Amino acid sequence: MDAFASSYTPKPLEDWVKDQPIKTIPQLFDKAVKDNPKTRFLGSKIKGNYEYRTYEEASDLVLSFASALLDHGIEAGDRVAQISNNRPEWVITDLGTMNVGGVHAPLYATVSNHALTYILNDSRARVLVAEHDGHMKMLKECQGELEHLELVISMTAFKADDYQKFKVVSWDDFISSGKSSQDKHKDTIAQRKEAIKATDVCSLIYTSGTTGEPKGAMLMHGNFISNSVCVRPMIGVKPGEIELSFLPLSHVFERTLYYLMVNIGGTIAYAESFDTVRDNIIEVKPHLVASVPRLYEKIHAAVTTKAANAPTMRRTRKRLFDWALNVGKKYCEAKWAGNVSPILAAQKALAHKLVFSKIHDATGGRIKVFASGGAPLRADVCEFFLNAGFTLIEGYGLTETSPVITMNPPERPKIGTVGKTISGVEVKIADDGEILTRGPHVMLGYFNKVEATSEAINDEGWFHTGDVGEIDDEVYLKITDRK
Repeated sequence: MDAFASSYTPKPLEDWVKDQPIKTIPQLFDKAVKDNPKTRFLGSKIKGNYEYRTYEEASDLVLSFASALLDHGIEAGDRVAQISNNRPEWVITDLGTMNVGGVHAPLYATVSNHALTYILNDSRARVLVAEHDGHMKMLKECQGELEHLELVISMTAFKADDYQKFKVVSWDDFISSGKSSQDKHKDTIAQRKEAIKATDVCSLIYTSGTTGEPKGAMLMHGNFISNSVCVRPMIGVKPGEIELSFLPLSHVFERTLYYLMVNIGGTIAYAESFDTVRDNIIEVKPHLVASVPRLYEKIHAAVTTKAANAPTMRRTRKRLFDWALNVGKKYCEAKWAGNVSPILAAQKALAHKLVFSKIHDATGGRIKVFASGGAPLRADVCEFFLNAGFTLIEGYGLTETSPVITMNPPERPKIGTVGKTISGVEVKIADDGEILTRGPHVMLGYFNKVEATSEAINDEGWFHTGDVGEIDDEVYLKITDRK
């Protein structure tokens, strides 16, 4: 695909993927459908209750979306953009686009008019899926500046006369038309999927652009596959178990988690919003929650404030809370050292019954893993969750590394670090302290920016993160600064 020219040849990905049975996102999803056809896949709250689509039901929608794209003449490598909050239609768009060899280009739901125009023009997106009235209003205002957009698929009501630069159809009509043409396009879709390589670009994820216009990171099928395969053993979630999703799917962190859940054959339930996460956790009772530190800081502050300000027997309750945390800390240290005594184990069980069980109940009672990324997690917050008996994994990565570079191992997290490199990934510290990384997780480069790509990825395939850090004697990585 000439559109995706790059100065970087992704040999680490080519070498890694040779031994992998699954090499592309469509293959990953098709296997999940085959293995878990009746398992709940995508859930959202409708009229006060969570409703779910199975893998089999989602697959039918994906094929309908893909068929409708073919009706519109979408070719392999064409870009399909999307501006939407997290919802099942986001995933259907992503997978449907890839089923015809297309490239998904997501935008944040809160993007500005300028950024919307820039990204749609820079990506040369032919199709856009838009979620709500605000997005359609933006398109009405910006349409004169849009150079390549031909079709908008709207998930909200619209006035067709408001748009002269491109055609607008409703989501329901688009899916319905695609369903009618599935049989006609069945062979073409199979051929398109068969032709996809692990090194083909599947998504353009635009960086924030804090130092200029956003840059589109060209992420390949194999980037996401390698991350989902290498992270899976550290998560411990089983088929049919639930992730509560609320970080933006347009961000690479949540994007890779969704592929991880597909790899597992798991269920994804979408929170109504960040503000409703507390209530949605109780409703969904998830096994996996991933967030930026803000959520964990809010939980920590709420629990510690409540313990400090209990209205009755205040001193006794506070002493009990502090005793439980102290026991939890001793238990963690002994467990990591491999020498938990029967007495300490009994104290830990009592601490859980009297104190920590209430915290676990407030997070649904089934949490197997809390994952934290996107920003540094305060040491006291991390320690609190570990002492309370949760598995909390802090990791590190960037959009350009799809994203995971390192993770703290659940069996021995090290507070204050971002853990060890995941399988297949290399990290080294440059002479000036910058963290460099190489492996199957590194992007192909920046779209339409060969020079910026050569500056970011050197001739030996090392990606320059722009972060400064150090590796300790136990091979844990610590971030110390920004270059």
